[in-house]
Amino acid sequence: MSVVTQGELARGFLRRADWENFCDGFTVHPLDEDVLWKAAEVFQDLRKRGEPTGENDLWIAATALVADLPLVTANAKDFQKIRGLLVLSHSHVA
Repeated sequence: MSVVTQGELARGFLRRADWENFCDGFTVHPLDEDVLWKAAEVFQDLRKRGEPTGENDLWIAATALVADLPLVTANAKDFQKIRGLLVLSHSHVA
């Protein structure tokens, strides 16, 4: 998961230990220079097409693209406009 997703998840936990325990099951990808540049490319493409996206969604999508992994989300609609990104609905993932 993106470190941004990890941060978003933290808001849903009351105890840090529970959050850390949950996140231990995932590889957490940082916002490195490759992700930052990919986010800039995605931003430019979306802006050119008149399809803006939220800042956090931009970082999350760029992380998935750089890691060459599908993005699993409950909000597939917002991510499907990003070219080259494989988007999976979390309800379809076993």
